[in-house]
Amino acid sequence: MKNFYKKPTALWSAIGLLVLSLFILWPSQKGNTYIYLLYDGTKAGQRSQVDGVSKSLDTLLSVRPIRKQYDINDKDQLATDIQTHLKKDSKNTGIILTAEVESIAVLKDLKPQHNVVIAHSCHQFTPDHAQLKDIADIVVLPKHVVTPDIQNNLESGHTKLIQTVGVPHSYTPKNVEESYKQASIKLPQSESYVGVILGGDAPTPDKKTQYYTAEEAVKLAAYITPYVKGKAHLLILNGPRTGKHDQKTGKPIASSHRDGKVDFVTTSFVEQLKKEGLEEGKDYTLFDFQFDAPSAYPLVLGTLLVKKGPMYVAGDSTSMISETADCLPKGHVIAYTNGAMNENHRKHCQSEKEAGRIHILESDNGQWRLIKATVEDDGTNIPASHIIAEAIVERLHNKLRA
Repeated sequence: MKNFYKKPTALWSAIGLLVLSLFILWPSQKGNTYIYLLYDGTKAGQRSQVDGVSKSLDTLLSVRPIRKQYDINDKDQLATDIQTHLKKDSKNTGIILTAEVESIAVLKDLKPQHNVVIAHSCHQFTPDHAQLKDIADIVVLPKHVVTPDIQNNLESGHTKLIQTVGVPHSYTPKNVEESYKQASIKLPQSESYVGVILGGDAPTPDKKTQYYTAEEAVKLAAYITPYVKGKAHLLILNGPRTGKHDQKTGKPIASSHRDGKVDFVTTSFVEQLKKEGLEEGKDYTLFDFQFDAPSAYPLVLGTLLVKKGPMYVAGDSTSMISETADCLPKGHVIAYTNGAMNENHRKHCQSEKEAGRIHILESDNGQWRLIKATVEDDGTNIPASHIIAEAIVERLHNKLRA
């Protein structure tokens, strides 16, 4: 009987959203809805944040929106377009989606309008966020960074704070499964797969750098080997922060992930696999990240989704933990701790575990301890992107009816 009540709850929630989407923009049916996406064009993670929310809006809006994209330096063009699209024709509506701290300087110069919703998302809180109070309609932060003081500094009658477990992004189970269908032929054939994403150097809130070391990579390889040897094929991913710095001098390595060579941290991981008796191609495949080359990340996610394999993901990547937890079933993501993690990384992992979305693999100098979450796949694993989109649509609906 326990499960009988949970499924209808999720069903009625979905029906309610469907009904809401049919009526949400009824006052502006004859006009256009513009979605303005503002982000730093040099940072793929920012684009992923706004794209994810934008795609979720497609499922909720009753009209097909017109999308406009702007680099963070195009604030004059953004202001001009808002004036053109939304001032001259009051039937039009607008949604401004922005990500991360750099966008605050643009948003603080905008004026609230009755037919516009301004939404800003960020991985962390900064003192600059106080400037968004009474300007942004919605500010989104991960719940693990929010304190009562932060909430007081942001919220008002005009500005609502939305707290999410994960962070918004553009990956969905549907699109990673499509990546698998299109490119699975590139994979060594196996009945089972295990994925791992290597960690990378990461900043602390006070802008110091903490490193994911070669020694840590070696210990992780030794831990994972028994779970794949003779049992599954290991799919290895790294990223632009893996082996990014000379860890003796602290200086970035200019050629890292740009010269076609595998960085020293990833090399150490792979060499340890070989020492453990694993063979490249037979037991593992490395998808080495290189700038300006296609990423295998969606393919690996899709493979683990279809084949129901686990993913070990570095605890220093808030984005990748959110992406994997949203795309894979509850309990299939294991976030492993490492020396690159700062306090916010650890709080995020704990928040995800408490939501039943991930397990945590704690490392104490190479001694590993798996801390399992209470996993109940009850249909409540709603991505942050969709939660934000729902809040935007509700806000726009309320403003148009006021």
